[in-house]
Amino acid sequence: MKNLKLIALATIFTFTGIIAANAQDATQPEPAKKEFHKNKAERMEKMKAELNLTDEQVAKIKAIHEKNDAEKTAHKDKLKEINKAEHEEIKMVLTEEQKAILRAKREQNQKQQKPRKAQLEAQPIDKAAPKQ
Repeated sequence: MKNLKLIALATIFTFTGIIAANAQDATQPEPAKKEFHKNKAERMEKMKAELNLTDEQVAKIKAIHEKNDAEKTAHKDKLKEINKAEHEEIKMVLTEEQKAILRAKREQNQKQQKPRKAQLEAQPIDKAAPKQ
C-alpha cells in the first residue's frame, strides 16, 4: 500500500513537471519562429554576409528560391484541399452536437492564434543571436 502511494505521488509530480515545462515553452518564442518571419531580402543579406557569397552566387540562390516558391505554394494549396476534404469526412461521422462542439473549439483556437501571430510578427529580430 505504501509503495502504491509513492508511485501515485511520483506520477503526480511527474505530470505536474511536464505541464509546467510545456507552459514555459509555449510562452517563450523560439528563435526559429523569429527567423521565419524575416522577409526574404533580409534572410538573403544575412546569408550573403555569413557565407561571404559572391554576387553570382546570390543571383543563383535567388533564382533557386523563386523557382521553389511556386512549388511550395502549390503544395500549400494542395494541403489545404486535403485538410478541407478530411474535415468534411469527419463531419459526416459526427452528430449535430459534436459538430457544434468542434466548431466552437475551432473558433476558440483561431481567436487564440491571432494574438500569438500578431505578437510573433511584432517581435524585433535579435540580430546579435549566436550563429550556428
